[in-house]
Amino acid sequence: MSQDWLRAGVLSGFVCWLTVFPLSGQAGDMLWFLVPHAVGLLLLAATLDHRGFHMARRIGAVGCVIVGIVFVPMADSAASAMLVLLGLLSAPVSIQMGVLLRAARSRTLTAAVGLAGGNILAVLIAFSTLGSELVYPLLSLSLFLALTLPGAGLRRTAGAITILRVFLPFIFGFQMVSGLMYGSLMPAYAIQATWPGLELFAYVAGTMGAVWLFRQSQGLTLLIGVVSALSGFALWLILAEPLSIYLAMMLMLVAAGVIDLFLLALIVSLPGQIRAYGYGFGVLCAGIVAGRLLGLLLGDNAGMIGFSGLILLNIAVICLFLPWSSLSTRSPSRRQAYSPEGMVERSDRLDPEVSARLSGREQRVLELALNDMTYRQIGEAMEISESSVKTYMQRIFRKTGLVRRHQLDQLLVPQPSDPD
Repeated sequence: MSQDWLRAGVLSGFVCWLTVFPLSGQAGDMLWFLVPHAVGLLLLAATLDHRGFHMARRIGAVGCVIVGIVFVPMADSAASAMLVLLGLLSAPVSIQMGVLLRAARSRTLTAAVGLAGGNILAVLIAFSTLGSELVYPLLSLSLFLALTLPGAGLRRTAGAITILRVFLPFIFGFQMVSGLMYGSLMPAYAIQATWPGLELFAYVAGTMGAVWLFRQSQGLTLLIGVVSALSGFALWLILAEPLSIYLAMMLMLVAAGVIDLFLLALIVSLPGQIRAYGYGFGVLCAGIVAGRLLGLLLGDNAGMIGFSGLILLNIAVICLFLPWSSLSTRSPSRRQAYSPEGMVERSDRLDPEVSARLSGREQRVLELALNDMTYRQIGEAMEISESSVKTYMQRIFRKTGLVRRHQLDQLLVPQPSDPD
């Protein structure tokens, strides 16, 4: 468990680095960083194997440190060029965060603590007297810690994309709304705010609250995130300033915390972290870029920005549920395997006494089987043969006293809503 806290600390340092340095706007428009970062993540996901990744992450970490050290004296003349360089160099470092989190024993909690801790550190730095000539190099040096901790094994596999691709249109649409927030709502809030930076605690609250939500129901997690964002943009349109801006900002940051935690917890539960993290967060960054560009197009028209946010959120929700209609013609087992409710929620209810009897591999096979994945799908996800899956299932049956697969539900802890 101590390793989990170290992983959360490393993630906190990376999130703080992103928040204080390339995404703060102080070094230049965030688009100079986000566009190459999104391109870098997507290219790494599409082309890189685990051998190339180990070299790329080292080059990326060293490059980020060098740029962080020389950035301050050259900021006036080369800020945009350095942000572009940072966007590319930090892409493999970003994927390394997913590799570390996948190796954690409590992935969702570790991810939440990392996201929340990074934002808290950013607030502390904002209220400190430390100058950028010290903060930027120190935060860049902290990225080296990501290379010192053991991560999950890396193999290329298509299994990660099978489930993730269902969520990518929703992620893109929701992050377009985040782009509107960064480009339009946040500047308006900065003018009104008495204590700029304290709004990040709304993000922290959303992130930590989503830990409990995610374990109860992935569908409920998404619902809370979307409703919070919808409420924020609706209040921005309805109420008078400055109250409307305050409430909209807080609710949108709560929503961002909930959805970011959902996405990160989903991604680190999948095999093939290079592809899963690269595609997932590449699409996330691309969505923010699209939203930021839309905000620039709309200008200072708060009414149009708020209305556009509401429209985008509704489209994102529609994109989330459209894929299930195309799955309706498939077998019930495959539909449940890829539904947001079925993928983690049921396996999280596994009786702890049962888990204690099983090896790590056996637990993973059982988790996937509880999500009604076929033996072939389990084999693809774990990169083992179908016969090996059957062998693991035989061991599970022997250790649990069951004889048929349809009896696996007996290993789950009942919920109040479950039938007797």
